[in-house]
Amino acid sequence: PDGRPVRPGTTVGPDGTVYGPDGNPVLGPDGKPLKAGLGPDGKPLRGPGGELLDEDGNPLVDENGNPVKPGTTVGPDGTVYGPDGNPLIGPDGKPLKAGLGPDGKPLLGPD
Repeated sequence: PDGRPVRPGTTVGPDGTVYGPDGNPVLGPDGKPLKAGLGPDGKPLRGPGGELLDEDGNPLVDENGNPVKPGTTVGPDGTVYGPDGNPLIGPDGKPLKAGLGPDGKPLLGPD
């Protein structure tokens, strides 16, 4: 590890793909996009420190060997979850929902 945390704003898509704040997949040490394991509720698997885990329960690390901790995650139905794994609640008292594109990825606004 190079000691640098993964950039703030990292998100997890409904299929487990980990995206950086630029909307591009975060790459692992093998150069392939990282995929978080998903629980039966569709939420990403997390370790005791909040780090993302793969489907086998191993911590995900980026191309520099650093553990990945998401800022927010998006469930398969578009529900947005905070870093603590709980749904983010809107001013109307209902969970926030992200728009999903035809590919199932969360829609991102302009920079």
